[in-house]
Amino acid sequence: MRFRLSVILIALFLIPFLSSAQSGRIRDLYRYVEQTDSLADKSTKTFYLEKFLKDNYNYRETWRYLADGDRIVYFQVDYILDSTEFTEVYYVNRNRLVCSEEYEKVNYTIREDELKFGGIYYFESSSAKHVVTLGRKNYQYRNNDPVLEVLTRFGKRYSELKRHLPMLPDETPVE
Repeated sequence: MRFRLSVILIALFLIPFLSSAQSGRIRDLYRYVEQTDSLADKSTKTFYLEKFLKDNYNYRETWRYLADGDRIVYFQVDYILDSTEFTEVYYVNRNRLVCSEEYEKVNYTIREDELKFGGIYYFESSSAKHVVTLGRKNYQYRNNDPVLEVLTRFGKRYSELKRHLPMLPDETPVE
């Protein structure tokens, strides 16, 4: 009986401590994203890539990125397929994903558009710490785990960005 009471008391003291430590780490992730956003608004660089789908349909991706010294800290990819506009945003710290945002917006006319899907994912060491989604995706990747899908897509996009940076004018390769 006394042992159980001790365990319960220890658990009652540890749970608030652990949850406050967890919320502190999430606050740090939010702060990093806010700081990066304030820099990204002023000094992102842009380039374009032409892509082709299986049926010879081509589309253009707009890439925006922000480097802090020789490190990428932010990049964004926008493109339109059919009448759906896709936006992928990545916040990076030391080559690791900190936060990812993804949006699917259907464009009907200039005045009318509709957000079909939105997702924000905060990561610490490739582990999801906070996930918020809204709506349903029209275009889905093969994986049913949205967190794994985001991490996989980030790896591909980050490699693609680093591969293209040396080819851009007045740019030095980023590690």
